[in-house]
Amino acid sequence: MIAAALCCAAALSAAAQPATPAAARVHRIVIDAGHGGTEEGAIGPTGLKEKELTLDVAKRLATLLQADGFDVVLTRDSDVNVALDARAGIANNKKADLFVSLHANASRFSKARGAETFFLAREATDDQARTVAALENDAAGAATQAAATGDSDLSLILWDMAQVEHLEDSQKLAAIVQENLNKALGITDRGVRQAPFRVLVGSTCPSVLVELGFITNPDDEKLLANSDYRQKLATALQTALRRYRDSSTP
Repeated sequence: MIAAALCCAAALSAAAQPATPAAARVHRIVIDAGHGGTEEGAIGPTGLKEKELTLDVAKRLATLLQADGFDVVLTRDSDVNVALDARAGIANNKKADLFVSLHANASRFSKARGAETFFLAREATDDQARTVAALENDAAGAATQAAATGDSDLSLILWDMAQVEHLEDSQKLAAIVQENLNKALGITDRGVRQAPFRVLVGSTCPSVLVELGFITNPDDEKLLANSDYRQKLATALQTALRRYRDSSTP
């Protein structure tokens, strides 16, 4: 198993981009609209689908970022299936400087509200973060944690190769994103958390997953369905990514 994992890891490393120095200018961003096609994601009380929300916000964000001088790539620009494990691969193949995956949260607690930002880690911050990761990972039939699969050795090797050196920058990016969402939307700070999100595994650049709100909360769902609010979300994310770029430019 270890030998096979090393072979696969070497192949990924050869295909992936060289690591981006922390002081390098951030230019290319890959925006991932979570879910899509037959994989609808979470669904709100009145029928709002996560896959539709994330695609709309991703397109709005792409337009704003392009006007701000960024080169932007979308993992999907229509309602199509994209394999969970392929999304970070798109970022690697496009030699992205940043990878941002957009999602909508779900909870059995109807009062749960607000946006959250996560970065990748093998251990979740807490039980709630672990649950969020499990929901997103299992939505497409992926394992919730690498250790629970027969590919644990490979997953851990890929983790060490591709992501560890970017953890500090990913955490910095997540903090900037969350701060801007809090400020722009006037929401309660839910903080920055870490969790083993499958969609981020293997990315060779700073990467974050943004939960835009709790689609299962009636009040949040109403906001998330509103065009003006979606534009506010996109603008807050644009501002955060610009701040990160400026702070990373020598």
